[in-house]
Order: sequence, then C-alpha cells, then structure tokens
Amino acid sequence: MSDPGPSPQARLIEMMQRFRLPQAVIAATRLGIADHLASGSCTAEDLAARTGTDPRAVAALLLALAGADVLTVDDSGRYALAPLGELLRAERVPSRRAQVLNFAQQYQLWGEGLEYSLRTGRPAFEHVFGRAYFEYLERNPDQAAHWNASMEETAHELFAPLPGIYDFGRFSTVVDVGGGRGTLLATVLRSVPHLRGVLFDRPEVVADAPQVLEAAGVDGRVMVTPGDMFQTVPTGGDAYVLARVLWDWDDRAAGIILRRCRQAMPDRARLLVVEHVLPDGPRHPATGLSDLNLLMTFGGRMRTESELGALLAATGFAVREIRPLFGRHRLVEATPVAAG
Repeated sequence: MSDPGPSPQARLIEMMQRFRLPQAVIAATRLGIADHLASGSCTAEDLAARTGTDPRAVAALLLALAGADVLTVDDSGRYALAPLGELLRAERVPSRRAQVLNFAQQYQLWGEGLEYSLRTGRPAFEHVFGRAYFEYLERNPDQAAHWNASMEETAHELFAPLPGIYDFGRFSTVVDVGGGRGTLLATVLRSVPHLRGVLFDRPEVVADAPQVLEAAGVDGRVMVTPGDMFQTVPTGGDAYVLARVLWDWDDRAAGIILRRCRQAMPDRARLLVVEHVLPDGPRHPATGLSDLNLLMTFGGRMRTESELGALLAATGFAVREIRPLFGRHRLVEATPVAAG
C-alpha cells in the first residue's frame, strides 16, 4: 500500500509554522553569526560570548539553522558555515545579507497590513509604518541602506547579461531613470567604451553612486543627477532605461513616469523597460504573493505583456520587441510615437 503522506491537518500546521525559520535567519544575520564563523568553526558557547547572547537560546538557534542547511555541525558540537550561510556574510560577494535584513520589515508589514490591503486595495505600508514607502526611507537611513544594498545585491546577476542581449553600441548617451546607485549603468558602460550615461534618482539614493561608478571605472563617463521622476526627467539621451521601476507603481503613477520620459526623449530615442513581465494567459500561482507584496509595499502591481503594452501605448510609446533576460524578467524595447 502506498504511503498517503501527511494528512491535510498536518500539512496545514506545517505550512503555518514556516514563518519561524526565516525569523531565525534574520536574527542570526542581525547578530552577525555568519561573520563570526567566517574565520572558522565555533561552539555555541563561543558564539554566545562573541555576540553577547544567552548560550542556551543561541544553541537552539544554531541547531535550527543547521537543520535548514544554513550551518553545519560536527560531532563535537562545532558549527560552521554552509553555502547558504556564506551568503549572510557582510563582506562576501555575492551576498544576500541586505535582502535578508530587508525582509524583517516585510514580516511586520504582512503581519499587520495584509487585511488592510485586501479590504481597501491600497498599500498597507503607510497604514503600518505611518508614511509611504519611499518617504519612510528618506527619514530612516538605516532601512534605506538595507533597501539600496538589497537592490544592488540582485542587480549584479540581473543586469550582467544585458550587454550580451541588447546592442547598446548604437547609442551615445543612456539615461538611467530611477537607476539607484548605478549598477546597471556601470554594467552597460563597461561593455561600450564610447557610451556616456546619466544616472537619475532621488538625492538620498544617488549620494552613494560615485563609489559604485568609480569602482567600475566608469565615473568619468557618468553625470549623476538627483531629482524626482514624477516632476521631470533629464533630456539629452538617445536611450532611456526604467529598470524595476514601473512595477512599484499603479497605472496612474507609472503613467506619469512614462510621460515624463516621453517629454524628455527625442523621437529617435529608445525606451528600455527591464522588469518582471508576466506572459498573457493564466497566471502561475506563485505570482500571487509577489503581486500582493507590491500592492502592500508600494501600491504597485505586476503586469502582463499586454497590460504593459497598453500602459506604454497610453503614454506615447509603441513596443518593438520583448526579450527574455533573467528568470521572469524581460527587456522591453519601445519607441516614442509622434504626437498628432
């Protein structure tokens, strides 16, 4: 007789208990457990002394992390980093430390705000934290640092294929709108020696951009321009990039950003949207949670190819082609449509 597997009751309770492990990973990251283990294995007592924590509690935490393959433990009770744990180190590249720390806020948001968004269709972030997301970041530099670093952690692997997928050599100046600290722009400029760039984002975001651009060796070819993309976008480019920007906003707000880009662009220019774009047709169930998170955090949404195409058409653009990039991310090339 075949094993029927866990009962529905057991499966439900197991599903509800999954919140515990991520919280344990967040706590370990805040305590710097991975950094303490970077130089070699330790006992629970050693780590408790180094982190100023209770030995019994830390021993339970470490055991849980070993059970999840974040750490390893030998027969003598010494813990070491497993490959997952290596990603929590502050000085490691690639790292996921900032993303993990950023999730701590997401747990509070989901715990206190999901029902609000379900009832109202509005972002819950302001309801829970008192301010809209990006305004909150302006007033909370530590959280802003986690957010910016988490975006940069994923940017490297997301943007690395871009120069091999799309020919940027046809352009002279690329304007990266909402470009963060310049990881995408640096990736593109390194591959095209004649290309120049304009990095445009909120003042508190681009403040750290010179370090990123200098490290990439492209700082002499980039003009860093602080500003508000809802008000105006720099002119003078023949390619404009919106990477992981539009999905943070509802159609009204995203439409304003696109119109500001259209006003700044000459008719010959190209708009390049780099974003998680869903295929038309039935949606994969996994996208539901991502869509809810965008709504709750920013008021944004995931869009299908047709929905993004309609938004672009309504704001003065026509889609030329859509290319696969990384995972469900796509590179969407659009051209301005002449008014009239």
